[in-house]
This record gives sequence, C-alpha cells and structure tokens, in this order.
Amino acid sequence: MKTPDHSMAKKEIVERVGADRIGVVCFSGGKDSTAMLIRMLEIDDPVRYPVKRVIFADTEFEFPELYAYLDEVQKYLDDNHAHWNLTIERLKPVKTWNDNFYGKMVRGKYEGQYRAAPFQAYPCYHARDSKVKPIQRATKDADVVYVGIAADESHRATNNPKSGTMKNRYPLVDWGWSEDDCFEYLDKLSIVNVLYQDFNRLGCYHCIKQPMDSWHSLWKKYPDLYALAKEWDNEARRLTKGSRGLRQDYSIQELQDKFEDGFIPNKKKTYECNSCVAVGAVEKGHITMEDFETDEAPEHDPAIAAMMAKHEGLVPSDDDWEAPAEPEDCDGILGGGDFDDDDL
Repeated sequence: MKTPDHSMAKKEIVERVGADRIGVVCFSGGKDSTAMLIRMLEIDDPVRYPVKRVIFADTEFEFPELYAYLDEVQKYLDDNHAHWNLTIERLKPVKTWNDNFYGKMVRGKYEGQYRAAPFQAYPCYHARDSKVKPIQRATKDADVVYVGIAADESHRATNNPKSGTMKNRYPLVDWGWSEDDCFEYLDKLSIVNVLYQDFNRLGCYHCIKQPMDSWHSLWKKYPDLYALAKEWDNEARRLTKGSRGLRQDYSIQELQDKFEDGFIPNKKKTYECNSCVAVGAVEKGHITMEDFETDEAPEHDPAIAAMMAKHEGLVPSDDDWEAPAEPEDCDGILGGGDFDDDDL
C-alpha cells in the first residue's frame, strides 16, 4: 500500500538568511531613529542590515513640522541612498482617537461613562491603537526589527519572547552612539528635525503625559494647536462632568492663564512618545495587550507604578469599549470625524 504524501499539507517554513531577510526600521522622526536609519544605509551592507521597509506610526496628532520632516528625510533617502529603494510607510491607527474618546466603558465601576481623555497613570489607548498595534501588525512577518534606542538609554532595549521583541535589534546600542552622538551626526548632515528647537522630545501635541514645559512651548509657539488641545480638554471635562481632562492638576485654560501671568516651567527631559509608558512597557513584556483592557492596572512597570501612586484615586480602568455614540451637541473638530492633516 502506497504511503500517502502529506508534505503538501504541511505549512512550508522558509528561513531567510543574509540579505534575503526582511528588516523593518521603526522610524519616528526623532533624532535617534533617524540617525540609526541613515547610518545603516550609509554602511551599505544589506547582509548585515537587510533593510527592506521603513515604517512610521502616525498618531494623526503630530506637529505639522513632523510631517514636513518625513518628506525631508524621504528626499534625503532618494537623493543619497536611492539604490535601497525605500519609501517611508505611514501606518494609520487601527482605531481613531475620536472613536475611543467618544466610546463608552462597558464594564467596571465606570461602566457607561465616556472614555474621554486617556488616564494619565494608565497606558494610553491612543498609544495602543496608533503605535503599538500598527507596529506589531507591520512587523509580524519581519525577520529583524530595528529600533532607535541610543546607548545612553540601553536599559530600554529588550528582547523578550513574551512580548514578541526577540527580533528587535538596537544598532545605536551596538555602535555605542548616545543621544548627543545622534544629534551631532544629523547636524553634520544638515537634517535635524526643527522641532528640537522647542521640544526635548517629540509626540502628540496634546499628549497627556507631556511635562509642563512642553505645554508652555506649545502655548508659546503653536497657539492654534494649543487652542485645539484646550478644546479637547474642555470636551473631556464636559463628558466626564468635570472630573477629568488632559491633565489632572490644571485645565489647559488654567495653564494658559498661568503662562500669560509669566509662569515659565523648568525644563525637563521626561517626555518621549516613541517610548511612552504604553509602548515601552509592552516591549519590555511588563504588560501585555490584554492589560489595556482589564480592570487591573499594570503595576509591574516602575514608571506606571510611580504615576499611579501620584494620581491615586484618579485612575479608573482602561476598560473594553463599545462603538462610540457621538453626543448630539458636539460639532466641529470635536464632532467624531477622523482627523485629516488639514485639521492640524
């Protein structure tokens, strides 16, 4: 009796090697990931660095200059490294800010209440849906993922099988390049992101986790974006009956009043959306995607625990949400539609 051939029924596993490997660069527009990308292409060794894709996770709340910088970097790649044939891919959120903002919590003690603004001491739902999930999906079939973490922040680098980061590689750490090294390298190439003139770190202009000095820079240099952030803050407080806005200490209007009275906050270096609590904690394996959707706050990460302690009593769960029901009396930019670049 002839033995049946089941070989075709088995899933073919192809192990790519050398230059055939699929390498994906996580590009944020910040100095570290930009320096990493350009230097890898400059080394010009596709066996060592098999760069096939460059991805940018678009929160849709970036500064206009950030989008312009993406175009600037793309032109630099086309002019200087055209043979790599790379196009910066812009990943869209899997769920919009508006959908989450106007969605309602479906369990826990806050069941039925609007999500409104993310809670400061809990992983941000917008980081999850605009960064974590899109990046995970885009790198699912990659053989290696290049992450721009500088040598002086090597504690952030991780290869954790539970969080799926075993294929992450950190060239800047391998090279011993610090953040200052990255800045100097880009400065010599005349391709530094202009946003660093006003901000130490880059991210959503209305980020709930940014320090006071970033809010001051936003108010001083970007009054239109500050006004939009103030609208979101007002809307969050309206939906939550005044209990929660973009900040827990002051409303954005109160911050404006302080700034107009001459208050200038001290400069801090604590804000980086590319490695915000949500993204960083997931990469380290301290929290999982399920932690975003439970009543139990993930207290394993020291940064999260510290913030939770600071805001004790103000931290409800990031519960599962239902399809958003837009308030009838809400219109304009807060009306539930997706943001377009023109809105920025």
